[in-house]
Amino acid sequence: MQTIQLSKKQSYGSINNRLSESCSAFPLDYEIKVGLGGTDYMWSDRKPYTVCVVHNNWKNKGYEIIGVQADDYKRIDTNGMSEDQDYEFTPNIENTVHYLKSEKVQTKNGIMKIYQPVRWNNKTNRWNKGGTAVTLGHRKAYYDFSF
Repeated sequence: MQTIQLSKKQSYGSINNRLSESCSAFPLDYEIKVGLGGTDYMWSDRKPYTVCVVHNNWKNKGYEIIGVQADDYKRIDTNGMSEDQDYEFTPNIENTVHYLKSEKVQTKNGIMKIYQPVRWNNKTNRWNKGGTAVTLGHRKAYYDFSF
């Protein structure tokens, strides 16, 4: 049985969301491509995103900067106020671009890369931690009717 350690920042909301958002470590040679899906895991809801820009080896600094935009999404099932929900997704190039920075981490499977949210700081001309945390690799939407 695998034990998962949640930080204090992550100990809220749906356990499904907390588990899913922690499952996006990639091998170091994996290339993120424009069009790849992503998900913003909130309290218990989920919103879909699409990768819109990839900057490999940002200014020769050794890390990637990935731009993502929220998708438009429409529920297409007829299940009512159910947990069984199906959606169709459409990228929206008019939405705000949020950025993620690659980071190398040690895992039980070796060194992998993850993507953390960052914001550009014009005063310091660098990326600062913070922003919208989008988990790359899968695109999901979900609305929790219990709130």
